[in-house]
Amino acid sequence: MIVVCPVDQTSNDLQEQRNCRQCGSDLRPLVLLETIKEGLRPPTASEPERLPSTWKQGGLQRKTGIWAVVAVALVSLGAGLGRRIPLRPRNIQAATQAPLEANPLTRSLGLQVRQDGSISKVVGKVPSEAHRQLVLALLKDSGPLDSSQLTLLPSPPRPGLKYRVRPGDSWWLITKRIHGTGKGWQRLQDANPDAGALSPGQSILIPAD
Repeated sequence: MIVVCPVDQTSNDLQEQRNCRQCGSDLRPLVLLETIKEGLRPPTASEPERLPSTWKQGGLQRKTGIWAVVAVALVSLGAGLGRRIPLRPRNIQAATQAPLEANPLTRSLGLQVRQDGSISKVVGKVPSEAHRQLVLALLKDSGPLDSSQLTLLPSPPRPGLKYRVRPGDSWWLITKRIHGTGKGWQRLQDANPDAGALSPGQSILIPAD
């Protein structure tokens, strides 16, 4: 029996499975409803013996019983889908992506939301942990979320500082004044290949750590 899932409109062959292959909804209430509809269909000329008593007897008791079964099936269908899968827009991926496109702080980041069954995966890079927390907050109502591929951009190197040479300064003394030890003064000198001999008032670059 082929049944169409009311959540994402996916066709499912229920001889192979009982749940929607796309969103995982329990489709057994739909099977019950289809079975009842088949039982209510009048026999055609090619099948005169199908349910002869049902269509020959008539009467209020028979009709009441049939519609009672239909009502039970509809209640089961609503309860089953409502309990297992919250109703969501047909295009789940676009609906999940919408909050990111609407927020000015996340719109330009180029983040993508991909669907893996009922799980939304957010993919991309953000410049800071604050941006990452903002993305998670925007998507908190989108259902199950996988943020393992939402990563931070590498921090840019810190620019070096400028230092104005004082009278009596040397590479070793400047290094000790800044770092607390004169070790590594060669690195300071290498960072200023055009400095030549130090003179008061000269500006040199202190490399970032």
